[in-house]
Parts: sequence; C-alpha cells; structure tokens
Amino acid sequence: MMDYRDVLREMLLAWRTSNVVELAVSNEGAFSSLMVLLRDGDDRVRRRALIALREILRRKPEPRYTLSVLRNLRTVLSLLKDTDEVAIEALRLLAVLFSLVHPEERDYVEVVDALVSLVRSKRNEVVLLEIPPVLERLRPAKASSLARSRAMALLSSGNPRLRAMGLRLLANMSVGDSRVLSLLLDEIDEALLGEDVPLQDFTLNLLSEVLVPPSEENVGKYWELLRALEVVSHRSPVPGVRSKARDLAFRVKKLLTLYYSSRPGEAMRTIAELLAEGKVDEAMELALEVGEDVPRGFSKLPSRGGSVVLGPKYVEHPRGSGPGGGSSSWGTVRKKKPEPPEKQETRVPFERVAELVDALSGSIEEKMDALWELHRLAKELPEKGLVALEPAVEPLLGVLASENRWARDRSARILARLALRAPYGAKIVSSIIGLLERRKAVPGALTFLSYYFSKRWDGELAGRVLPLLRALLKEYPFEVLLTLEAMTRTVPREDAVLFAQFVPLLKEIKRTELAPIALRVLENIAEKERSLVL
Repeated sequence: MMDYRDVLREMLLAWRTSNVVELAVSNEGAFSSLMVLLRDGDDRVRRRALIALREILRRKPEPRYTLSVLRNLRTVLSLLKDTDEVAIEALRLLAVLFSLVHPEERDYVEVVDALVSLVRSKRNEVVLLEIPPVLERLRPAKASSLARSRAMALLSSGNPRLRAMGLRLLANMSVGDSRVLSLLLDEIDEALLGEDVPLQDFTLNLLSEVLVPPSEENVGKYWELLRALEVVSHRSPVPGVRSKARDLAFRVKKLLTLYYSSRPGEAMRTIAELLAEGKVDEAMELALEVGEDVPRGFSKLPSRGGSVVLGPKYVEHPRGSGPGGGSSSWGTVRKKKPEPPEKQETRVPFERVAELVDALSGSIEEKMDALWELHRLAKELPEKGLVALEPAVEPLLGVLASENRWARDRSARILARLALRAPYGAKIVSSIIGLLERRKAVPGALTFLSYYFSKRWDGELAGRVLPLLRALLKEYPFEVLLTLEAMTRTVPREDAVLFAQFVPLLKEIKRTELAPIALRVLENIAEKERSLVL
C-alpha cells in the first residue's frame, strides 16, 4: 500500500484540507496515511488532520471510515492533552463520530475517563466548551452495569460539572427514567443559580430533554425550578442562555397548570401559600391559568409575618402558625370542602354587573372578589355577551390608578381582554391613550398595553403609543421597557423599523440595573431586523 504521508502533510501545511479529503475518500491508502498523521510531530499537521477526518465523516458517514476512526480512538483521546487548538478539534471529531456510532463498553469507559480528566485539568474554557456536544451524543452500544456505574460514580463528585456530566450520561442510557430528572432537580441551585454559565447552558439543555409532568412527590421541586429559571432568564449575561431559560420556564408553567387544573383544592392551597410568602405575582398567575376550576373569592389571610394578605376563602390559616406559633408554616392547613365549580355562564344579568361595579368601590375584599369575577366573565363570555360588561369599564379604568399592584394588574388584564374582543374595545384604547397623555395612572395604563400587545400587534396603535413611551421612559423606565418587550415580541418584521428610535436608548440602559430587560428588547428587535441594532 502506497504511503501518502508526505503528500498529505504538504497539503495540510498549505491548508488544502478539501484536497486532502478528496484524496482520502478516493484512496484507501491515503485515508490510512491520514490516520497516521494524527501522531505527526507538528501540531499544525495533527490539528488539520483532525479537521479533515471530521469532514470525511460528515461527507461519508460509512462504516469503513467510522470504524477506522473508532479503532484509533486511543490516539484521538491522547490528543485531548495536546495544545488547545488540537484538543478542540479532537473533541469536535469525537462529537461527529459518536453521532454515527456507539462505542463498545471498554471504549465507552475510556472516553468517559478521558473527558473526566479533561474537566479536572482546568484547561482553557474554550476547550471545555467543546465537551457538551460530545456528551450529548455519547452512549454505549449496550447499557451495561459497568457503563452505568461509571456514570453513577460521577454523581458523588464535588465538582458540579462532573455531577451534571454523570446525569447526562445516565439520561443517554435511560430514556424516560424519572430518577434522572429527580436527581437533576436536586442540582438546580448549584447548576443554575451559580455563576458557571456553561454549566447553566448544559443543565438547561438536559432539562429540556428529560422534563415530564410533575407528580405529587416532586411538584414542589418544579416550583423551585421555575423560580431558578426566572432568575437565569433575567440575570444571565448570555442571550442564548436567557432565551433557553425563558422557554423552559414557559414549559414548566404549562406543566404546573396541567397538574393543578385537575386538583382545584391543592391549587387553592398553593395559591394561599404563595400569597402568605408574599409571592403575589406567582399566586395570581397560577390562579388565572387554572381558571374556573379554582373557587372564586378571597378573604383576609394572615401571612407568616402577621401582616394581612389576600387568600382563598375556603383555606384557613392555622392558628399559631408562623413565627412564634405552634405549627410549621403550612403543615396543618385545615381544609374545607371546596364548593363545586359553577356552571359556565353565557349571559350575565345587568343587575349582577351593577353589583360588581359597586363592589369595586367597596372594601379591599369586595374589590378583589369583584375583580376576580369580572376577569372570569371577560374571559368566558361570548363577544355578544360582553356588552353587559360595558358599565364596568369606567370603574376599571379608575382601578388602574390603585396603589395595590394586584388590583391594578387584574384591572389591566380585564380591560385588555375587553379591548381585544368587545365592540367597545376602541373606546377603551382611546381612554388608555388619554391616561398616558395626561400622565394619569401611567403604570396601570402601561400594564394594559403590555397585555394588549402580547396578544395582538396593532400597527396603528403602536404609532400613537411609541412617542408617548419615549417621553415616559425616563420617569417610568421599568414599565416602559416591559411594554416595549411585549410589543417587540409581536411586531412583524416589516414594522420593526418603528423601534429603531429606541435602540440608542436601550444601549444606554444596558449599563444600568435594568439591563436584562433592555437586552431582551434588543434581542427581539434583532430577531426581526438585525440591521436595526448594529
């Protein structure tokens, strides 16, 4: 067999990689010579030989090539200790190889050991970033006890990256195994809430693959996961990681909604617990998502700190619970039998709407009950039936000025639903514009716009709103940014130019504590028209 090493070496040094690939796939002797060059004394040759082999596997994913590389696996693994540039190309070759073939037990264990050594070596981060694509594809030809035990051994490591690596390997061998998810949920605090961005990204990818609906045993862990994801989605310095965290948080919310929708009693206890912990937004979102299966009505519920928050009527906080009390936080909640869900209404007596309107000016409990029922009606009634709710519009506009964030937010949601569906929707929108022009109830009016634009893009309304948003940005930066985020999510590409005026301002805000929201708005704009943010 002819020796092609000198010819190939000259080509590689001249960066004629495509010529090397063509020669190697057309001549068996040339391919064998290329494998030998992995041990060449020049690191440039070793690196470029790896690049050529990777390209060959991509072009010709045939056994004669994949098995040949697999037979030389130890040589490739030895290059992980080479220079950074060579190690990177060796890892990239392994990622392609394991997407095509699964190594036998002995080779599998050698690969795992080599990757573990690489993680422990504290090499340059640019090298370590190439490990996850290898791990995502690495699985043994047969899930033997040795292969499984090698992965399990990593779970007791003090290095969080190695623990995550062990979980990935187990997931590859155990598709659908709930134990992997259970172990992964135990790692959430360190894996997601630390400062290791590559570990966050790796964990998010793994979670997206193994996430399944929660059970009674682990639903609490899903709440912890959701809170961690929301932190990452706001604080991560990497746009891609923030985006993955947002997408995964959305999935977790939907899974929790599905879980609680068939458990109204447990849903209300969870809402009460969230309220008692001061997590009003989470409680409100769960209540709104679960909808009619959750009994209406709120009464005074003492929180752990002794202050008053709103909670469901049929859940009673145990006497003596909380600080200084005799029972743990929510361990002895006494439950009354929930009332059966009311039959969905298709018509609303005007007299009942009048009662709800009166309640909006009553006590805090009456106001909350009225807002709850009005929201339900705005959501459930057919468009023709929404005429009955028109008398509530003016009082609801008044609630937008409330200092109670829960009431203000609920009122904004109701008005947004009516503006989108009711025949008098245009009047509501005009009223909101009027509030902004007069600088009245600005936070509530901006919340309305956020909900409105999150459901529908309205180019005409956007043209009227954007100058107002620019004028309000300095005084109400948080609320304006949230509105811009909603608008830039739904804007079609042809209208994205409307937001060009905000790009310089958003880049300035990137230097402040509101940077995460500003970055999300910029990302939304870039997704529609990248040239606007360059």
